Amino acid sequence: MCRSSLLDGRGAFGFPEHFAAGLKPHRVNEKYYYARGPQQVNRVVDISTTIDQKIAAICANRTMVGNMVRELQAELAERNLKLPQLEGNLSEAIRAFADLRFRDGAARRGKEYGLAYAEKFHYIGPDASFDEFVRKHAVPK
Repeated sequence: MCRSSLLDGRGAFGFPEHFAAGLKPHRVNEKYYYARGPQQVNRVVDISTTIDQKIAAICANRTMVGNMVRELQAELAERNLKLPQLEGNLSEAIRAFADLRFRDGAARRGKEYGLAYAEKFHYIGPDASFDEFVRKHAVPK
């Protein structure tokens, strides 16, 4: 399938409801890959003003985070352990887990850079190198 059919909605990745809402295809010029492993970290973002929104979004995903809580509880129970913070009802356990796992992690990353909360990314910015080639070598039809 050619690239243009993917962008104009005729391809497998087209979403007619997006076009009906007036959205138009566009290219992505910047990419932020969340750095969870050995990726090259070349961008740190201060998320101090949005950490509460992030935690609320995580907590809203009750099925996924609830499963994470239950799996952790089961792993701990196998070792005859528990985390008292996760012993409340499911909503309270999800909130405690999100704070312990995600808020505290963002605080640790932030501390490294003098920030309250941070995320690390492998950032790939706009690449205009081919644009320069096209500008120099394109000829009229």
